[in-house]
Amino acid sequence: LIDQGHEVVIYTSDFELDQEYIDSLVGVRVILFRSYLSLNNRPLIMKGLIKTVKEDLNGFDIIHMHECRGYMNLILYYFACQNGIPYIVDAHGAQRKPRGLLKRLANTAYGKRILQNANRVIAETEIGANEYKSAGVDPSRISMIYPPFPLKEFGQIPPPGIFREKHKIYNEHLILFMGRISHIKGLDFLIDSFRDLCRQRNDIILVIAGSDDGYQSILERRIRELDLVDKTIFVGFIKGTDKKSALVDASVIVQPSLYEQGLPKPCIEAALCGTPFIVTRGTGAGSLANYMNAGFLVDYNDTSELSKTIQFVLGNPTEAVREANKVKRYVISHLSMEKGVCLYENIYQSCLKDLKEQMRE
Repeated sequence: LIDQGHEVVIYTSDFELDQEYIDSLVGVRVILFRSYLSLNNRPLIMKGLIKTVKEDLNGFDIIHMHECRGYMNLILYYFACQNGIPYIVDAHGAQRKPRGLLKRLANTAYGKRILQNANRVIAETEIGANEYKSAGVDPSRISMIYPPFPLKEFGQIPPPGIFREKHKIYNEHLILFMGRISHIKGLDFLIDSFRDLCRQRNDIILVIAGSDDGYQSILERRIRELDLVDKTIFVGFIKGTDKKSALVDASVIVQPSLYEQGLPKPCIEAALCGTPFIVTRGTGAGSLANYMNAGFLVDYNDTSELSKTIQFVLGNPTEAVREANKVKRYVISHLSMEKGVCLYENIYQSCLKDLKEQMRE
């Protein structure tokens, strides 16, 4: 957008901040807010946000929000409505009916209204579009865009072995999960399938990378029950070069979610590093992988199928890499940042055009 002559301002909290990425944003004004009172590893309060929004907001033509139930969403929504500034929402799956008391309360209090009053909402797949409709969003306000991918970030990848050396993983096949440690990510399914695989071979290790969303203690208990403590490593949230090194060193990345609106970003990143992925059918991830005719798909909760698929990937590295390369070619052809920016720019312009027409009436 900067290259197209637009001015871009990013509001973000310091929670799990990827400073390396922020530093790479040449020409973008980034306003960082210190977060307080986090719950389930999510910031509840951001110091100075209200004051900054009051001072800045009238200088913006349009607001692009991510998710719909956070503190920043609420503040931006309130002042956008007060000042007549159009906004769009990329909910990233948050449009579905939430679990958990606080999320349900936030959804009832303001989350659904943020979605329903948005000038546009962005869906990554047909599944996401249908969820917006279920949340009461006018179908005419739903636009379908799969997030563009910054291919330049993966123009150079780290050499193999860095992540393995750091975590003392030498001869084992590394099975990787990367994402929030949440009940919806299918990690119990992955742990049970991994147990089945451990009964057949002893040269595998499971690495779980991501921040705890209140579910890690449950997983750790399950891992102890199955006697997998020596076979499982939690490495926490990783980013930048550490993240790329993990993707390079993984034998396969498994994202066995009960729900995904689209193909998880780590799967695409893994493919760009030459690492194959496994996702679940009947989800946005499965639909997109099927559309790409790439990757490996399993039914959710079918531990036998998942363990067999991991076994196949580990035993057939040439075919596994071939599947990863299919994704890489698709991303380069269809999901480049340049193509994605044009789609978003068209949506912004359409929202502004609609606003001008409303003002004339």
